[in-house]
Amino acid sequence: MRFFRVFFWIAAVYHVACGLVFLTMPWALAAWFGYKDFSPVFLVQSTGLTICLFGLGFAYMAERPSKASPLVVLIGLFKLFLPLLALMGLMRGELHGNVLWFHLFNDVLWLPFLAAFFFWFYHKPRPHRFLPLMGVFGAGLRKR
Repeated sequence: MRFFRVFFWIAAVYHVACGLVFLTMPWALAAWFGYKDFSPVFLVQSTGLTICLFGLGFAYMAERPSKASPLVVLIGLFKLFLPLLALMGLMRGELHGNVLWFHLFNDVLWLPFLAAFFFWFYHKPRPHRFLPLMGVFGAGLRKR
């Protein structure tokens, strides 16, 4: 579990930092995302707030992994559907391609780790191929 704790803390710091960039520099990001007709400061800042909330969720998962499985599923669903919604917006001509690329990189990148945690947490008994790794991840094979 130590691996997932470190991973979740890295994800938390990344998401909070990324969200703070969205909250503090919305005009620069709106220009990068290709919003030219209107000033979607609220849209960019609400995206930043959502990303900050993901960071807080990852911090909670890092400190309480035994109670975090519903949060893992919820964040996983959000991270699955945000790129799909960006793709639908791109296909309708409402969003620029940079929005889709951002969501593909920022959201789909974390999905394998969330799925690995979910598998690791719920798979009992653990497969024999994972037993040597348990000492590395924090849970010893026998009490010493």
